[in-house]
Amino acid sequence: MRPALVAKLHSTYQAEIDSTDVEWLAGDLGVSCESLRRLEVGWCREFDAHSFPMRAGSGEVIGLRLRNLEGGKFAVTGSRSGLFLPTFLSPSLSTLYVVEGESDCASLLTYGFNAIGRPSCRGCLHRLMTFIHRCRPVRVVFIADADRPGVEGATEAASRVKRYVPTDVYQPVDFKDIREMLRAGVTRHKLNRSFIRV
Repeated sequence: MRPALVAKLHSTYQAEIDSTDVEWLAGDLGVSCESLRRLEVGWCREFDAHSFPMRAGSGEVIGLRLRNLEGGKFAVTGSRSGLFLPTFLSPSLSTLYVVEGESDCASLLTYGFNAIGRPSCRGCLHRLMTFIHRCRPVRVVFIADADRPGVEGATEAASRVKRYVPTDVYQPVDFKDIREMLRAGVTRHKLNRSFIRV
């Protein structure tokens, strides 16, 4: 599917969602409504699923991930995998946090951090590099899911990114991922004690 058609479909899905839909998904995921709006969540009536745009490193919409009401994830036919990039990222990025997936990205946005999401633990490294070269953060921190694929994927990406900018990899302690920490009530003040450096 051509990017122009994907972008048009994204606009259609955005027009279909209302505040009640956003509030339901925010409650289901345990994140803020504002974080979902910044990720430009939409609603796909055909599949009864929420939509999240996936973007190239330049910011162009190139794909759409759908998340149904049971939490199942799939993509619109013809989509290309891309990054989950929120609106209103700080123009002068000090630290950029990189996580796996749209819900972990929404979780870090809920905490108040500059964060973007990859579509999977090893996905879209080339698009990530394009975004980093474009935005020039002072530091990049990968927050890996606390499993072997997550840690290996984040470490692999970090080894590439650190050629250009200081980079670290952390994983949660006693939690699977950042969303689980948020749902468990871990406050921003206590986050530093909830991670270990990989």
